[in-house]
Amino acid sequence: MLRQPEQRLISGWNFYYHSFPKEILGRDPYNIQEYASTVSGCATKMLTRDQVDTYFHDEQPTTLSACGDPYPISEEESNRAITRLREGFIFVGLLEEYDLSFCLLHAMFGGECSSVELTTGHSTSNTSWYDTSILEGWQDVHDGRLYAEGQKIFHKNLERYGVNDASCQVCWAQAGIAA
Repeated sequence: MLRQPEQRLISGWNFYYHSFPKEILGRDPYNIQEYASTVSGCATKMLTRDQVDTYFHDEQPTTLSACGDPYPISEEESNRAITRLREGFIFVGLLEEYDLSFCLLHAMFGGECSSVELTTGHSTSNTSWYDTSILEGWQDVHDGRLYAEGQKIFHKNLERYGVNDASCQVCWAQAGIAA
């Protein structure tokens, strides 16, 4: 599942600066722009870097997740992440299309939809989005490219498997939700 990059970043900011490398920097981010630029490219990093790496700060080993890796993403890594998404995954869903993503998953691979899948806190029945104006125009370029590719894959598969709101009514009824 992919999430729109700026929405993911604002969510991480609101969740106590998720993945910000406090251990290396010795502090919280000064503001959301610093946070965003430091942890940008999280999805790209997860597809191209070791998930956990050890850095040395003041001669002490510090372990960080790929998202907290403060080193910038190269163009080659960005391209490799897109290739891996295209060629290495048999399913791509979008968090902003959560219910439709799970309907697509079942259309592709079978099985009945369940309430456990579709009645989580991640469901898009809540259509509120974070106000991205707090980023002052800043955008996550690399994850933006990856997300755009994920959207293409997702929409291509919706068409390929004939999945839409109308066709998903059966799935959503199985899960006991009204869409």
